Amino acid sequence: MAKFLSVCLVAVLALGASTANADFSGQFAPGNWSFSDTGGGGFGTLDANEMFVSGPDGGGGGDAQYAVTVGGGASIGFDWVWQNLDSSPGFDRGFYSVNGNMVVLDSGPGGSGNVGGVNLNAGDTLAIGVQSDDGILGAGQLTATNFVPEPASLALLGLGAMAMLRRRR
Repeated sequence: MAKFLSVCLVAVLALGASTANADFSGQFAPGNWSFSDTGGGGFGTLDANEMFVSGPDGGGGGDAQYAVTVGGGASIGFDWVWQNLDSSPGFDRGFYSVNGNMVVLDSGPGGSGNVGGVNLNAGDTLAIGVQSDDGILGAGQLTATNFVPEPASLALLGLGAMAMLRRRR
């Protein structure tokens, strides 16, 4: 039994390692995201490697964003680059949100960073985008890369297998 559990644990960890390099794939594949622009003039592109969002610049404030509803639990992370083309930085901001709870990444003239360990449950909505207060004088632009989904179920399965092995000994 211990040998079987050891083989299962190795398989789970190997599967987890292979999905850790996946970028926008699985439940986060480009076709599962929807784009919306509530301010006018915003646009975006999304492929397996990169998400790009240019914020509203059509004369009205609002959001331009990609959103996905999560089918199964996951912990995600990604790298981001922010460029604010607005002549008055601070009126636009790059963000991500979970169920509408916004986390501002940057609102200055430019910056970069990474986000990690964002835990998502089945049914949660993840959005990544640009919010503009004025929608004029230039748009903020957000690029997300190295998107890493880490299925929570694999982690739990691995922990359960390790606990069973420890208990057997």
